[in-house]
Amino acid sequence: NATNGVITLNTFSAEDFENQNGLISFKYGSLNTQKIDFISGSSFKKFNAVFSFTNFSTLGNEYQSYDGSFEKDANGNIQKFKVNDNRQINYIFTKITGKDKLDGLSIQYHKQMWNFQTGHGWLWNVSDFDEPMKESRDNIVLKYNDKYGKIKQEYLVRYQNHQIDWNMRYYRQGAFNNFYSSGAIEYLKTNAQDIFSRFQLLYNFKKNAFIVAGVEPSLFFYNGDQEHYANFDVNNEQN
Repeated sequence: NATNGVITLNTFSAEDFENQNGLISFKYGSLNTQKIDFISGSSFKKFNAVFSFTNFSTLGNEYQSYDGSFEKDANGNIQKFKVNDNRQINYIFTKITGKDKLDGLSIQYHKQMWNFQTGHGWLWNVSDFDEPMKESRDNIVLKYNDKYGKIKQEYLVRYQNHQIDWNMRYYRQGAFNNFYSSGAIEYLKTNAQDIFSRFQLLYNFKKNAFIVAGVEPSLFFYNGDQEHYANFDVNNEQN
């Protein structure tokens, strides 16, 4: 959080692992919650490399709960339904930085993958079956940072591919006095790409005084959904 400020993220480098091969940790908690972290780095003649992996999974808060449907059982009591909250996250990170003549040049690859459920569902209607919700992001970042001289330069290009594979269950079977006799579902499989770039100059004209100038152009690409359908027509209240 940097109100009226500038944010920069500096990830691990191979120098952080000079006296060790890497770090690994395993954590286990309630609700079958598990987390595995691994990171390692190595130094080579022309470049340094860092690799890391994280896996997180949990059943989440799965319990019997009321929802916004206020459905009643045969005795006229408001029903409870099992909240679906299990989820899993995987993250892979690789970073290569140049040495000698390639000093200041780096390339990074980030891959994030999510599998998750929707808890109380969409529109406060707990789903009557598992909703396979998947999402992933691939990021490639190429950066050159000239750290020497009175005028420092930074050039950065980041490519991102965002993928969505959602199977959404809005209403259960028989919802609204059997208005949705088969329930209401929507399936969406799509992806979009964007390219972000930064060209920046930093001039140090006094000991602790700097002038920063730069531009940050970006592009967004979307070619339509690969699959997108539902078993109801939102534009027709009879369907």
